[in-house]
Amino acid sequence: MPATEEKRQEFELPAKELDGIPWRALLIGTLLMPPLTLFGHLSYVIVQSARWTADTLLRGPVVLLFLLVSWSLVWRRFSPRLGRTLALSRSELVLIYLMATVGTALAGECWAVYVVPALLNTAAYQAETARPEWAAWLGDSPSWFAVQDPEVIRQAHRGNASLYRVSVLRALAVPVLAWSVLMLALALFTQCLAQLVRRQWIERERLSFPLIHLPMTLVAFDAPRPWWRTRLFWAGVTVAGIIQLINGLNYLVPNVPYIPVKWIQFPPASDRPWSGLGRFQIAFYPFVIAIGFMVPLEVSFSMWFFFWLGRVQDMVVTILGHRSVGGHAPSLPPYHLHQAAGAFLVLGAAFLWRSRHEIAGIWRKAAEPTGRRAGWALIGSVGVILAWAYLARIPLPLATLFLVIYGLFAIVLGRLIAESGSAMSMSPLGVHETAALLTNLGTQTQQSLVAFGWWHHLGERLSDNLLPHQVTGMRMAEDVSAGRRVQLFLAVGAVVGVLTGIWALLHIYFKYGIMSAEVRDWPARWAPQYAYGLIQNWLRGQTEIPREKLIAFVAGGGVSALLLWLRQAYLGWPLHPIGYAVAGHFAMQQLWCPFFVAWLVKLLTMRFGGIRTYRALLPFFLGAILGDYLVPMGWAVVGLLSGQQMYLSYPH
Repeated sequence: MPATEEKRQEFELPAKELDGIPWRALLIGTLLMPPLTLFGHLSYVIVQSARWTADTLLRGPVVLLFLLVSWSLVWRRFSPRLGRTLALSRSELVLIYLMATVGTALAGECWAVYVVPALLNTAAYQAETARPEWAAWLGDSPSWFAVQDPEVIRQAHRGNASLYRVSVLRALAVPVLAWSVLMLALALFTQCLAQLVRRQWIERERLSFPLIHLPMTLVAFDAPRPWWRTRLFWAGVTVAGIIQLINGLNYLVPNVPYIPVKWIQFPPASDRPWSGLGRFQIAFYPFVIAIGFMVPLEVSFSMWFFFWLGRVQDMVVTILGHRSVGGHAPSLPPYHLHQAAGAFLVLGAAFLWRSRHEIAGIWRKAAEPTGRRAGWALIGSVGVILAWAYLARIPLPLATLFLVIYGLFAIVLGRLIAESGSAMSMSPLGVHETAALLTNLGTQTQQSLVAFGWWHHLGERLSDNLLPHQVTGMRMAEDVSAGRRVQLFLAVGAVVGVLTGIWALLHIYFKYGIMSAEVRDWPARWAPQYAYGLIQNWLRGQTEIPREKLIAFVAGGGVSALLLWLRQAYLGWPLHPIGYAVAGHFAMQQLWCPFFVAWLVKLLTMRFGGIRTYRALLPFFLGAILGDYLVPMGWAVVGLLSGQQMYLSYPH
């Protein structure tokens, strides 16, 4: 046997996939979630060095996968006999990664990050201090929504207290149980939707799913040139890692030079008509550029093209006098977010329609059992959510409208990630604001509006919506022959994720205090206030939607329908409707430039080097993602050990 072949086999892990349920992987994934979630929230909420959630390729699970793969490789290298027993197989590693992904997302935005301050009754605490007007409607909130014990509320907001006391746990029991049930029902709802569109997206349309490239590369042990022997991969790790290392040092020692990769803001032009463009930003996030390099050219082109088309709209309406200042202002004409909401609903309905044959076929005798079970589980999850709404005194038509909008938005976000990767799941308006465009909330009672407003904690940003992670997990499971087992791991990951996400934030807030300066203000204090501000506006009579916003909403749906038709009618049509749907989101101010750079680099690569050069360069960009993730995690560890806040690498 040649020496090179012998050396390659020395590092190979068992290729045989496990039969039945891989209990070892299920146990490892379950045991790792609590410390992983606690570390993640500490690194963002306290140390403020690593954005743990709200990314489409979540940092924690990627770093965890890298560590587990490295662990397995070390065992195989230094103890081959034990390595064959202790090393994890590809399917086990992928399933653990998917558990961590779903669990981390549920600990994030529009899940635990929003719900935990709410169930700790930050509304009541703020009503006694900074927001006395909230006291007028707090009595209309069901008592089981939040903690009612004033002493427990005070301890959670001021800190220096223990979560692990009988009186505290007793006060928390009912609210935690109530919100956990609702969160799990929503998680099951999106998992069933993902299963219903899975075959159309994965088997028929064969979408690119760019976010699977890095994790699948890390577990590709039998590849001709695995990642640990690829120089370009390590070059990417080095370049991105050095950037984050230097910028982290600059945060601690200002004399160290700073490498400008985060967003840089430019002032608006002083002369008309260019002043209508307003200020704009550029950024060069390594991991976003790397993701953009892996998506189809028409998608990356559309991501930045429609952003600038939106800025041209801003300029035009400013010139016409419909607004006094230029720049990106989604609540002013031309109402970008309302256009996007219309686009999302049309796209969601269109993507669901394309899967109609698979959805209708789940009840046939010849249908696969997984699809039929998904159909029954979907009905069950909807039933639980509507029962929860009934007990909360939310009108069932309103709760049903919430679910329809939530489901369509989730499908579009899943499609966004399946085709563009993006860097954030970028929803337009929240579910509640979109519902206000479709129904007259002014006819609802105050009690109904207050209870419905509390659901805004789960529908405001959708940055950590589960469907993108769930359908991506189903795609990854296809590659490791774990298609049936993935449903169990996604479900268990959801249960563990809800419990550990709520526990980790409760632990942090009772220790440090929601109102403490040691705690990052946005997740602890600002995020839960969106729902209460919305309730306050509704009760002031601000339920009627201006005609201009309705026109923008309808126009957005019409433009998306036109783009869908053009894409079907003309082969090679360069504009993708997903780009239009997300163009008005605030995050695109930071992401348009990385997508532009990625599009330009890939365009030049394909034009002058062809597909072979593209494939040769791919390891460099995969390494750049890993390097951009590993070093900030290292800074988070340093921050936790030293008790000092650190440099935040992304987004600002």
